[in-house]
Amino acid sequence: MKKIKALLLFSVLSLLSSCLPNTELSDRAVVEGIGIDYIDGKYSVCVQYFDPSSADDRDTLFLQESGDTLKDALAEISRRSSRVLYFGHNNIIVIGTNAAKQDIYGIMNFFNRDRQTNSDIALLLTERAENVIRLSDSEQPTSPLSVLRIIQRAEKSGDGCEYRLYRLLQGYYSENGAYCLPFGTVNGNHELSIDGAGIFRKNGYTGTVSREVTRGIGWINGKMSDYTFSDEDMLYTVSSCESKVQAFTVSQKPLFRISIRVFLKSPPVLLSAREKSDCERTFAENVQESAQYALEKVVHEKKCDIFSLTPHVKYELTDYWKTHETAWISDLPAEWEVTAICIIR
Repeated sequence: MKKIKALLLFSVLSLLSSCLPNTELSDRAVVEGIGIDYIDGKYSVCVQYFDPSSADDRDTLFLQESGDTLKDALAEISRRSSRVLYFGHNNIIVIGTNAAKQDIYGIMNFFNRDRQTNSDIALLLTERAENVIRLSDSEQPTSPLSVLRIIQRAEKSGDGCEYRLYRLLQGYYSENGAYCLPFGTVNGNHELSIDGAGIFRKNGYTGTVSREVTRGIGWINGKMSDYTFSDEDMLYTVSSCESKVQAFTVSQKPLFRISIRVFLKSPPVLLSAREKSDCERTFAENVQESAQYALEKVVHEKKCDIFSLTPHVKYELTDYWKTHETAWISDLPAEWEVTAICIIR
């Protein structure tokens, strides 16, 4: 296995040699996962890496070091391993909540500016990042690649949310300046689950929300494509969803009419017209309630616009924006009407 990995890595690195410093493969530590915590005023970084030159039977190794900055901690890991860290094959960046509170943008920007790091690399928020990285070394190993797949499935099912670095930075730089990261939990059996999301504004971390909220976020943002639910022992799966937002001014406040359409795959058992209609109506009501709950929790309670409502206010309600821009950005005084339609096809 080690020889196969080494040969594949050598081929890839050879192709990229024109873009990389002239470093031998044997002098590289190929990073597979990285966890970033902030403990006692320092960045604590845990790296799982693959050493293609090692004679050891173990494919992966771990190193953990601290530093005043993220760069300092990584430099110390490189010094201890006597290897140049290579991030081109990194699958996941796990960020502890304390590190996120300290400087989430600085962390994202550090890797965004690193020419080896893929712009669509996955980010995960958790209480202690090192615990997720070291799952590969537990009794039931979960590799960084497996963690990535868990995050990807969670986004489609609504348990998580957007996770790619470039999309998160787009949220940061957008007019609404808000974004969310999937939030992971490691239980006593060393199993990882995605249990909601961490919510951010430009001025920092505002806390986490539950799976129920991330599901509502998924409906409004049109991200749900693999959600499964049961109704009277019948199993249904969402194939896709789409949404539309329109902005109006009512009683000197922005009112958003949010229309959601959800498409369900036909179940294996033939439904009568009445059964189909009842299922569509019931599920549409659930989607509507879920979306309203997410809006209340995120917009009203956390004052975060991860639904991109701000551009609608700025460009559709121009008179309101001219006189209430500051109040809108700080308080998000929005009202909404949510409708949902479900179609089995």
